Amino acid sequence: VFTRFRTFKAPSRLVQIDVDKKQIGVNFPVEVGIVADARVAVRALADLMPDGRESGWGNLWEKARLTAIPQPEWIIHTLRAELPENAIVFSDGCELGYRMHTDFEIYRPRSFFYPSNYISLGWGFPAALGAAVAFPDRPIVSVSGDGGFTMTSQELSTAARYNLKLIAIVHNDSTYGAIKNLQRNKHEARFHDTELVNPEFLTLAKAYGIPARRANGGAEFRTALAEAISRDGPSLIEVPDEWRQLRDK
Repeated sequence: VFTRFRTFKAPSRLVQIDVDKKQIGVNFPVEVGIVADARVAVRALADLMPDGRESGWGNLWEKARLTAIPQPEWIIHTLRAELPENAIVFSDGCELGYRMHTDFEIYRPRSFFYPSNYISLGWGFPAALGAAVAFPDRPIVSVSGDGGFTMTSQELSTAARYNLKLIAIVHNDSTYGAIKNLQRNKHEARFHDTELVNPEFLTLAKAYGIPARRANGGAEFRTALAEAISRDGPSLIEVPDEWRQLRDK
């Protein structure tokens, strides 16, 4: 459960379904804990509900898709608009990933993955590589911050070796942005080891023979995504941009 550092206000009466009994009640106390596969458990519960249980849904899903986001973020908005619905997106632990939890619409099960429990830096890109092997006919995307991406960027070699259809998006602000934000807010802006010296990402990708583009703004990002989606092999898109939502101006 994404609790925004345990500030999320949960209802007092909770029912939790989890295949791992050790996860029951980890984040919040629960009134009922059910150890089961969620799909099996929810179907069993649905079978116990009275007939006509779906009659109240109406056009709820259509309305949800049309709901306006109060502060739209152009990177996320463009990514969702350009990717087909069957795309699978892996977000690394990064500022952009935090925002995608709430603003990146998901239309199919198991099409968005994020390391919620441990916020693992460097996880997103190699995880997407595995999906590209398992689902060669679906667009696979990894979204990483520059700090996390450089931890596992050598796996560009794997993407090139097997010509995997994978789009690596690198949000580059030359900073461990989330950590810097915490240092700003919790430690009187005493910054320590948060500024990064990054490689030239386009040159790095091309060293592995992987096409790469830099996108400044929504229009360039849209063009770069369209090119990458149409390509049979891997691509890298660098987005040099300072994140806005978690930072004080």
